[in-house]
Amino acid sequence: MTNVADDILGKIARQQNDLFRRVRQGSLDAVVVSRGLQMLIQNKGGRENILQPGKAEAQLSSWIKLYRDHLGIKVNLTNVEIPAQPAGFTRLILVAKGATLNQVFRACKSKFPTWSYFDNLDKDVTQNDRDPKNGTYAIWVKDVQEVDEELQNVSADDIKAKGIITMTLLECLLYQLKFFMETGEHLDVENITLCAGSRDSDGGVPYVCWSGGRLNVHWCSPDDAYSNVRARAAVL
Repeated sequence: MTNVADDILGKIARQQNDLFRRVRQGSLDAVVVSRGLQMLIQNKGGRENILQPGKAEAQLSSWIKLYRDHLGIKVNLTNVEIPAQPAGFTRLILVAKGATLNQVFRACKSKFPTWSYFDNLDKDVTQNDRDPKNGTYAIWVKDVQEVDEELQNVSADDIKAKGIITMTLLECLLYQLKFFMETGEHLDVENITLCAGSRDSDGGVPYVCWSGGRLNVHWCSPDDAYSNVRARAAVL
C-alpha cells in the first residue's frame, strides 16, 4: 500500500511541476488554473475532471485566448460567476467587459465574408438584455450548429411575454466567431438565429444566419414567427 501511495504522490508531483511550467510559459491561464484547483480542493467537481473539454474551466481558457489573440482584450475573471450548467447546455459563452458589437463583427469580417443591414451595430442596436459594459459574464447555451426546433414559430414578443432567456446579438456573434475558429464551419447554415435578447432603435429584432457565402445580420419585426427563425435559449 505504501508503494502505491508513493507512486501516486510522485505522479502528482510531476503533474504539479508540469502545471507550474505551463502557467509560467503562458500556455495555461493562471486565473483559470487557480479557479479549477480551488474547485477541486472544495470538491465541487465531484468525480469528474473539471478541466476536461466541455467543462467550464477548459472553455474559459479557450475564451481568454480568443479574446487576447483576435479581439485584443485581456479578460479579467475576478468575480465572474459561472452559472450552474443544466443538462443539454454544454457550450459556455464568455462575454468580456469591453467587447462591443462592432468589434466582434470586425473580428468575424477578418475571418470570413460578412454583411450587415446596420451601418453601426453599436449605435443601431440599442437594447440588450445583458451588456458587458456592466462587467464580464457567462451564459450556457446548447452546443448545436443549427438552432434547434424548441423555439420555432415563436416570436420575440412571445419569448418576452413567456420570460424565456435567449441570446443577444453580441452573444450570438461571439458564438459564430468561436465556432468558426474551432471547426472552420459556420452556425445557422440551414436556419436563422433570432437574437431575441436584443432590439434595434426602431424596435426590430436582429437575426443572424449564414447564406450566400457570408454571415448575414438583418432584422425582423418582434411579432414575426417562422419555422426556420428560432431563438437560442440561454442559461444565466
